[in-house]
Amino acid sequence: MANKISFKKINPFVRFSATQTIGVTAPSLCDAEVFASDHRIYFCIEGEGVIYINDTKYILKPGSILIWRSGLVYKPCPTTSNFTCITVNFDFFETEKTQIEPIPPLGTRLFIKEKIIEYDLVFEDNEIFNDTIYFENIPECEEIMKEIVKTYRQGFNYSILFLKGLMIQLFKKIVEKNQINIMSNKKNIYDVVEYIHAHYDQDINNEIVANVFNYHPNYLSKIFLEHTGY
Repeated sequence: MANKISFKKINPFVRFSATQTIGVTAPSLCDAEVFASDHRIYFCIEGEGVIYINDTKYILKPGSILIWRSGLVYKPCPTTSNFTCITVNFDFFETEKTQIEPIPPLGTRLFIKEKIIEYDLVFEDNEIFNDTIYFENIPECEEIMKEIVKTYRQGFNYSILFLKGLMIQLFKKIVEKNQINIMSNKKNIYDVVEYIHAHYDQDINNEIVANVFNYHPNYLSKIFLEHTGY
């Protein structure tokens, strides 16, 4: 049964953060399907790479961010060159049961629901955090991500408290970016509808329309449904 809660009550806890190079020179980190017991963030600062989450492909390049929930199967894939990311392992809530030590990813054959932290967590508000979050370009998060890894590495007396504040700042940037995208998508969907009206007598389909407006076909379908109900 889902554990529904307000996003306003979050008390984020950073369990681990580092700058990691992933790719052809780090075979132990890539090309294997694994899952994590806690939530993960990758923010790319150099190079380009690919991560599959539940078979969905995400391209990471400088300025892009990927945030996914605990328990999801993911696979960083090797590329022709390395890519470097700031990574964060975190929980949305710090409780008495929180495991403080870093939790390494596990192979899919070891998946047990009981190993997943916040497995059934559902936010009643801020629903963007109930799903995988991907922004191709959100450079305004870079300084916050660098400060997170720096603060975690220093480990001074108030680092846990300061990391909570940095995570909340990061989430604020995510919410702001999402709101901008929503407004942009509303305008673009209006343009898509106008395009369909103007070309309804031609041989058009989702892929053609998506290409005209520089969308992935699946994403176009998703936001078209959100804004039109069709």
